[in-house]
Amino acid sequence: MYRKSRHTDELPEIGLYFEGRLNPENRWVKMTERLPWHELEADYAKHFKSCGRGEVALNVRVAMGALIIKEILGLSDRAVVDAVGENPYLQYFLGFKRFQTEPPFNASLMIHFRKRLSPRKSSITSMRKS
Repeated sequence: MYRKSRHTDELPEIGLYFEGRLNPENRWVKMTERLPWHELEADYAKHFKSCGRGEVALNVRVAMGALIIKEILGLSDRAVVDAVGENPYLQYFLGFKRFQTEPPFNASLMIHFRKRLSPRKSSITSMRKS
């Protein structure tokens, strides 16, 4: 016997498989712990004026983290934003405190991230292998 599924326009309630806890063995969790975020932030902060005007820049974990995600996963700028919006591990890697479904930033900001952060291909390549 076959029963047709009932289609509704509402999103179904589904249980989160990780019950709000991330796996400490996940590659993005491990990489978060290995990266020298404070050193990267010192380099990143040099690119900004401290006049107190203008829009506040996204922090280095979002900027450098997005570039690392792009490099490791081989994604386009738009695909990075989409992947981060769908993946709690990538959001954790970028320093988010809780999962959010809205885009974390506009894909056009990736251009600015690249201008401000010199690529550290050797460290990114070594992270890809682990």
